[in-house]
Amino acid sequence: MADQAATISLQTIVKRFILKYKIYEDDFVNYLEHAIDCFRDLNISHLSYFMQANLTLDSVGKVAFPSDMIDFVALGTIQNDVFYTFVQSTDLSVPTSAIGFEASAYNKYYYYIDWPNRVIYCQSLPSETVTLRYISSGITSGSETMVPIQCTQVIDAYLRWMQSLMDGAGLGEQQIRENNYVTQVRHLQWQQLPTLEQFKDTWLGRPEEEDSLLGTTFSSTSSSTTTGEMLSYTTTVDLVAGTNTVTTTLEDPPYSISIWDSTGNEIGGGMTINATLTGGVYVLTIYTTDAVDNAVIYIVYKP
Repeated sequence: MADQAATISLQTIVKRFILKYKIYEDDFVNYLEHAIDCFRDLNISHLSYFMQANLTLDSVGKVAFPSDMIDFVALGTIQNDVFYTFVQSTDLSVPTSAIGFEASAYNKYYYYIDWPNRVIYCQSLPSETVTLRYISSGITSGSETMVPIQCTQVIDAYLRWMQSLMDGAGLGEQQIRENNYVTQVRHLQWQQLPTLEQFKDTWLGRPEEEDSLLGTTFSSTSSSTTTGEMLSYTTTVDLVAGTNTVTTTLEDPPYSISIWDSTGNEIGGGMTINATLTGGVYVLTIYTTDAVDNAVIYIVYKP
């Protein structure tokens, strides 16, 4: 049996809601309007989705917003499968002349967002195609609006809350249903949190393309290498069972410290690590229940 699809139409959610709570089918349109309001708010404030559109600028570098755009994410160009963002400038008006940059200097192009007139002006790129990332209203005109399946309980809770208002339920019942809606929104927000790997990618960046994070083999000498905005420091030592003292050359506080064996596996249990600034450099006090030969100490820090 196939798994259930990851999206569901907003109209189907409302039909199922009416069926589950034994509501008159004549009220379908009323509840659909409330469901549209709910999903639009979720799309603006709580879901981590955005739309991407390729737009062609006119002869003065101007382009209109997509009709469903309600918030801006980024503007740039895709070159060699990489999205390079432009820089916003509140001083930029309608471009009058092109300014040349090197082919790789995509982040030196400027744009200005004219919200009242729902247009974007982009410097130096008249008649070119740019890539816009934006937040959509999420509502599809003329056809069914597809909704992530995880929004179903949130929309149901919102409709139950609106039902209590329309039916004139007591204030206590209204408050209970409103609280349930807030709880469901909070659960949805938790689902949108980045994974640990995504957080590490964003915070630490990634190493140079030709280098792996720890290398294919570990060196017995200490070194510092660049990883995005952070730096990494490695040194190889033999750890005895008990307390070990390792003096580094780091003058900046460590962000994270991990220890790996010679085969590239991180050592977890049975070990504690403490770092203190002594004599201008950081000294590690490492306690381990088992001896580890050729242990690689990997430190991430920000200068």
